[in-house]
This record gives sequence, structure tokens and C-alpha cells, in this order.
Amino acid sequence: YRKAADQGFSRAQYALGYFYELGLGVEKNPQESFRWYRLASGFKDDQLQVTQVTMSDEERKLLEDARKAEEASLARIKDEISSSRSQLDKINGDLAAKKKSLETVAASRAPELAQNAEAQQREESKLNGRISQLRQRSSIVEAELASKEKRLAMVNAALAKQTQQADQLSKEVVQRRDALQQEVAKLEQDKAELEKTRQTASLSPQEKADLESNLQWVLEQWENGRSELAAVGKALDTQKALAQSKGDQLNRLLRDVEQAKSGLQAELKQVEQGRAQLASQQAAMDKERVALQQKWQAERETRIADLRRQQEVIAQLEKQKKTNENRLADLQQSQDNSQLAMLAPRIELIDPTLPVTRGIKAGGAVAAALDERPPVLYMASNVVERDIVGKVISPKGLLLLTVNDRKVSVDKNGLFNTAMEVPSNGAMIDVVAVDAVGNRTQKQFVLARQEQTRVAAGQQAQGVIASRSPASKMPGVNFGNYYALVIGNNEYTNLPKLKTPVNDAKEIAAILKEKYGFKEVRTLYNANRYQMITALNQLRKDLTEKDNLLIYYAGHGELDRINMKGQWLPVDAEQESTANWISNSSLTELINAIPAKHVLVVADSCYSGIMTRSVMANIEGGKSADAKNNWISKMLEKRSRTVLTSGGVAPVMDEGGGGHSVFAQSLISALRQNSEVMDGQRLYREVSAAVAQAADRYNIEQVPEYAPIKHAGHESGDFFLVPVI
Repeated sequence: YRKAADQGFSRAQYALGYFYELGLGVEKNPQESFRWYRLASGFKDDQLQVTQVTMSDEERKLLEDARKAEEASLARIKDEISSSRSQLDKINGDLAAKKKSLETVAASRAPELAQNAEAQQREESKLNGRISQLRQRSSIVEAELASKEKRLAMVNAALAKQTQQADQLSKEVVQRRDALQQEVAKLEQDKAELEKTRQTASLSPQEKADLESNLQWVLEQWENGRSELAAVGKALDTQKALAQSKGDQLNRLLRDVEQAKSGLQAELKQVEQGRAQLASQQAAMDKERVALQQKWQAERETRIADLRRQQEVIAQLEKQKKTNENRLADLQQSQDNSQLAMLAPRIELIDPTLPVTRGIKAGGAVAAALDERPPVLYMASNVVERDIVGKVISPKGLLLLTVNDRKVSVDKNGLFNTAMEVPSNGAMIDVVAVDAVGNRTQKQFVLARQEQTRVAAGQQAQGVIASRSPASKMPGVNFGNYYALVIGNNEYTNLPKLKTPVNDAKEIAAILKEKYGFKEVRTLYNANRYQMITALNQLRKDLTEKDNLLIYYAGHGELDRINMKGQWLPVDAEQESTANWISNSSLTELINAIPAKHVLVVADSCYSGIMTRSVMANIEGGKSADAKNNWISKMLEKRSRTVLTSGGVAPVMDEGGGGHSVFAQSLISALRQNSEVMDGQRLYREVSAAVAQAADRYNIEQVPEYAPIKHAGHESGDFFLVPVI
């Protein structure tokens, strides 16, 4: 590449600039990258000062002093890094030793803890077995006790019943005995009376016979009564003896039951005592186990806390080391590139668009010494407030952005937007950007009412210079013929239909034809793959090396996640088949084969950012009108293949622009409002700012991109749009 670049081949020079920009195959060097980009664009080394900051002798001395201070600081930082590394090595050694000690302690304690745990487990197993046996024996004893108590209750009931029956029987026997005794007594009385009658009375034989018969009957009855009385007495005695025997038997049974009950109660008490003793032993063992666990846990947490503290110290040292290394790298890069304007913040105003002024503003005393006059922008007489929209590019990171000493917020893409009041006598607008390493950039201009008169420049509240800057004119410059292929696809057969692409394409085609005087604008609406490829091949046949081509595509896009390639989807594309898809690599090959000098692809579809390669080096900012014209002439000589995409590797909005997509509406507005030669990078800045603001209203992220197309033969040129009306 270097051999080809030294022979003047601009494509090789541009490739070398790209390599040095990203550090591919060579050490990353922004200054060398910048130099090769400039050479590829047609500028010689002795022309590099047009992009450098003009410095006075005093400023050079200050810069030299700052460089020496940075070198001294760099030496100190190197010493600090060396010391930090030594401390880190020592701490790493201590940490390794502590880790080893902790592992040794853990290894030595492990068998002891395991043995104690096994012994404790065996003891707990024995205690649990003994408790189980006692519980089982207790259940048996309680069951026997309940059985004995039940049997005792039955015996008591039977005894009570038998006692009642015996008492009743004894009572009846006594009553019968008493009755018999009365009858025997009466019979004895009758017998005595009959004996007396027989002895004293003189009776006839018949009467004596009757008396004897009666006496004999009474004697028989008396004997029977005496016999029955004796039997009753004997039965009564027998009943009493039986009752006594039963009572003695029941008493013995009661004594046996009471003794068994007492024995069972004593055994149950012993069981309860054994259970309480075992529970006490288990509680003591649990307490000892908990104490051991707490001791081990406390020791473990102490070790872990020590380890964490050491790790935090290591992390802090690593962070400090990384910070020092980053600072060292920043200081080294700042030392190597401190004189390059490209490392300072760059302010690009998008709305309003400033007329070209000469030189790069140094700001402050340097600006005053050069007697630079800020440009003046006229507005309608009834405008009292004006939005200031711009973009800040800061390689070193933006520290602060102010507009008239008021801090203004900047989004992650570098865009800012603030409203400024415009009094009747005009206002000086002072935009200042400061990066993280102290580089400062300033841009000034004046906002004035239409009816104001021209007065001394630089005054703010009173007498503002008010001169309209005419559009840039470039007599004698041949931009060549312009062609366009405009494609808009709405009516998809196998995919969801879209609403705005055809409207977008029609409006873009009309603007290119009417406002920019394109020689030919070819349009395709709802085109299939064959029609799109045929149209691109036809351009290959029809165009020459003096022509310019703009290709606009609006429609579905897809990402082939296996090959990571973006795809344009014609209306006959299918979701599950890539047969009718058009890959970005195929488009690149077709574009590379088209002989046109400058080709700009504008892609408003999902995943269109896959076509881009890298951010283009912006080497336009801050030139005078002559320098800008010279730059445009150089760019026209170089082959360019660039792409402006509606978003990166992400979906983009189909609507949101009042009948157009957000991107298309921003593109249409930028093309309609432009009144001078517009290069692709400026078109990108204006469109990207408008898209970012519109997408923010819908709470989505859509950031357009602009860059050379990969592998399409880009040679550092750019695409230019030249309005004819």
C-alpha cells in the first residue's frame, strides 16, 4: 500500500489513512492518518497548515511549557505506576500466602471437624434409639395401666352388685327366719295349750282323738317349722360365709390391682425421668454443636473479610493502575497530537447554516488580533426567538458546551439544541466547547432582524453588522451530469405492507429533478428483484466517468444474522427464503462496477448501516471561501462511493414525518432549504440532527450514518449536490 501511495495512487493513500486511523497493521497515529487522508484528497504536505490552528509566539511558548510540564507529569506518573506495580506484586504475594494459610488451616481442621461430627452423629443416634425405646415402653405401661384400671372398675361394679344381692338375700332370709320363729313360737303355744287341754279336760274319746290329731298336726308343723328354721339359719350362715369369701377375694383383687397400678406408675415415672435426662443430654449436645458451628462460622467470616479487604485493595490498585495507564496513554497521545486541530473540539452548526468564513477561529485575543468579523444571519422582522441546532465532535471527550455563557446539554451523538432570544437590535451568539483535556473551540455569529442597518462588527447589543452572505458560487467548475435511481416499495406480497416509501421516493425524485437539475431521474415503485437488478445494470451501461449517480432506496430491509449482511427486500421477497433478497455485498459489487465518478447511496430501510465502513474524516470545517472551493475541486477529481443510511444496525421508523418517514422528511427538508453547493457530509449532519430530534419525540433511537461503502472503490472524494434554483 505504501509503495502504491508513494506513486500517487489515491485509493492506496486513502487506505493507508484508514489503517493509521484505526491502528490496523500499523500503530494508531491520528496525525499520520490525517496526512494520508489529505494526500488522498489531493492536498500536499505544505498545504497542511490550512487545518492547523494559527498560534502566536506567546501561544507557542505556552504550548512548549505545557508540553514540558506534561513530560514531567508523565515521568511522575511512570514512577507512580512502577511503585503501584511493586505494591501490587507485594499485595498479590501476601494474598497468595494468606490464601495458602487459610487453605492449610481448613485442611488441618477438616478431619477433626469431620471426626467430631461423626461422633456427635453416633451419640445422637444412640440417644434417639433410647428415647424411642422409652417411648415404646411408656406406651406399653400406659396401656397396661389403663387395662388394670378398667378391670378394677369392672370388679368394683361386680362387687357392688353382689354385695347388694347378698344384702337383699340376707334381708329376705332374716325376714323368713323371723316369720318362722313366730310361727314356731305360736305352734309351741298351741302345743302347750293342747297338752294342757288334754291333761285337764275330760274329753270324749272322739274329742280326744281329734285333739290328738290336732296335736299331732301341730307337732308336725312345729317340727317342720323348726326344720325349715334350721335350714334357713344354715342357708343364712352359708350365705354369710360365701359373702365373706367373696369379700375377701375382692379385697385381695383390689390389693393386687393397686399394687400393679403403683408399680406401673413407678415405672412410668422412671421412664419420664429417663426421657427428661435424655432430652437434657440432647439439648446440651445441640448447644455444644451450635457453639462449635458459631465458632467455625466466625472464624470463616473473619477469614473471608480479610480476603475481601485484600481483594478490595487489589481492585483499587488495579483501578489506579488502569487509570494511570490510561492517563499515561492520553498524555502521550496529547503530547504527540497537541498541535493538531482535529483533536480539539469541532463545532458544526446545522441550523442556522453559517456562510463560509476564512481561517479557523482561535478565539479570544487571537481573533481580535486578526480582526475577524463574525458572520451575520438575517431573520424576519417578527422573529423574537431562534433555535440553534448543532453538533460537537470532541475526540478527547466533551467537558462543557456553552451558548452565550449558558451551559447547554449535549446528547450522546454530540447534538445540541437551544433557543436564543433575538432582541430588536440583534444578538451576538457565542458558542464555546471545551474538551476533557482543556482544548477550547469557539464559534461566533450574529442574529439580526431584517430591518437592521450595517454597523461596526463585533458589537453585541447595539449596532450589529447585518450583511447577508450570498450563496457560494464556483465559476468554471464542472460538476458533471447527475443521474438518479429512486426506488420506493410499499406493496409487498409476502411481507407486511409499508405506508410511506412510495411517497418518499416521489418527493425525492421531484426535488432532484426540479431543484437540483438532475439530467435523468429513473424511478421504480413497488419493484421486484429483477427490476431493481436490471435498473442497476442499465446504469452500468449508460453512465460515464464524468457522471454522478444518486441511488435512493426506501422499503423493507433485513439482517442475515448468520452472515451478518444487510439486505434490501424487493416486493417479491419472502420471509423464510433469501432467493429474492438483494444483499449489500451484491449492491457493493454493482456500485463498484458503475463507471460514474461519484456515487451516493441513500438507504431508508432497516439494517442499512451494515453498508458503512467507518466515519469519514471531516477535513472541511473552518475553510475560507477560496479554500473551500479548492477543496471541492480536489474532491471532484477523486472517485467516491459513499452511503447515507437512515439508521445503524437496527430497525427504523416507517412513519412519523407527516406522510413520510422521519428520515425521508429530514432529507426532504434539508434538500429543499439548501441554497448552495452541499457536500455529502453536510447533508448528513443536517439530516442526522433532524432525525435524532424527531426520533427522540417517539422515544426510540435512530441515528443516521454516513461513510464510504465497503470495498466499492472509494478514493477519498465526496458527493456534491448543486442547486440550480
